[in-house]
Amino acid sequence: MGKIVRLTESDLILVVKRIIKEQGLIGGLVKSVTKSTAKQTGKQVSKPIAKASIPLLQQLPNEIQILIKRLPTSTPVGPKLSNVFKNNYATIRSLPSNVKSLGFDDLYARKLADSVSKTEGTVIDFQDVYTNAHLLKKQLESVQAPYLVQTSVNRFISDLESLIKK
Repeated sequence: MGKIVRLTESDLILVVKRIIKEQGLIGGLVKSVTKSTAKQTGKQVSKPIAKASIPLLQQLPNEIQILIKRLPTSTPVGPKLSNVFKNNYATIRSLPSNVKSLGFDDLYARKLADSVSKTEGTVIDFQDVYTNAHLLKKQLESVQAPYLVQTSVNRFISDLESLIKK
């Protein structure tokens, strides 16, 4: 059984609003209400309260889902992909902190940041990289993230798609 935490009415309203807002996000992940809980208990909470059962890929457009299924999982990082990673390195590496500052889970941003760190000759899961980029894009669009943050993800996706089309 979990720990009992007292919440004020205003904390509860914030929790409900946040859950309603985040249920539409990718994966339907409901973030833990760290600030409210920390305020009441004096302790930091890092585990999410709940997870929705909405499959991640089903939230993306059909054409993206079809393309993702066709992409290879094991892909060596060659010169062209390495160049895409180098060109987007700075902006993608800064995404986790940008996403976290918006108050949302930075899982997809962290996965992308790890991916762009791969050097030529290593093997990556290209399907996973492309999927994470689109899931992050959807998350950023749903919270109306700053234009520059959204643009950096869109540019990265565009660069990946230019490799797919060749």
